[in-house]
Amino acid sequence: MKLYEICILLILIILLIKSISPLIMMFVKYNDNKLTFNINIKKESIQNMTGLEFEGFCKWLFEEDPNFKNVELTPPSNDGGVDLILTTLEDEQIYVECKRYDLIQAHEGGKLVTKEDLDFTIGREICQKLVGAMVANNVKTGYIITTGSIHANALEYMNQLKANSDIKLQFFTMTDIVEILECRKDKNEYSLALDI
Repeated sequence: MKLYEICILLILIILLIKSISPLIMMFVKYNDNKLTFNINIKKESIQNMTGLEFEGFCKWLFEEDPNFKNVELTPPSNDGGVDLILTTLEDEQIYVECKRYDLIQAHEGGKLVTKEDLDFTIGREICQKLVGAMVANNVKTGYIITTGSIHANALEYMNQLKANSDIKLQFFTMTDIVEILECRKDKNEYSLALDI
């Protein structure tokens, strides 16, 4: 081999090393960071979700809360009144029922019934179903998260539980959901997990 061939070969090797070094560094320095991005979620977007989409959204809300080390979405059917199971840092389980009311359109006497015409409220029955699942599994805390409102009989039931047992029931309405999102908005950081 002649000297100029050796020089060209060395130059090619140097160029090759320089071109693949960023790729090598990417593997060496790889870190499983969460994808960060800015997001604006409107109240109307939440209200237009399907029931399953709302459950997934609620899962995301709780996954972003540092007080929980695990958030499990239960199967969509035969969930026994429990949509999410949260596990706190102290290994306490919390059962969550998610109620996003569908926009129901029906004709009653020729009149179109829309969401504005209906009163979507969480009543005592939904609370009792969740509490039944909690008692059966020795769970002491339950959350009901809803896009609707809370009926007086549900609030009365919650107060009776508080006075007569060690079971805690907490309600999250659309106002609470918006407040949670507003608190997170200041962080300008959300994680995205995509299951395919």
